[in-house]
Amino acid sequence: MRNSVLIRYLIFCLGCGMLQTAAARTPENANVLDVPPLFVNPRMRVLVQAMALATVIAELVIGFSLYRWFGLVIWLPFIVVANLIFPGRNPGLCFFLGILVLAVGSILLAVA
Repeated sequence: MRNSVLIRYLIFCLGCGMLQTAAARTPENANVLDVPPLFVNPRMRVLVQAMALATVIAELVIGFSLYRWFGLVIWLPFIVVANLIFPGRNPGLCFFLGILVLAVGSILLAVA
């Protein structure tokens, strides 16, 4: 039982890591040519940054409630994993797949 909850939490952390990676790749200025125009919009940039912050808080709260102090560091490698899976500067694919994986992980955690 405990292993299945860990796997579900790791799927959740992967989706969160993808959103955090997309937030790090969202450009500050509009001169970047290899980023979709949607992510150059200031409102979208704020939305992506807010979602990334919310996922960090959710990872910390859920991780601590499931695994106590060890849960505070489980989520850290997934930012690196998301950077390795999605190389480049484009935040689009990482953001939209991150939302999908985060939704699946959230549903799996909710029914655990």
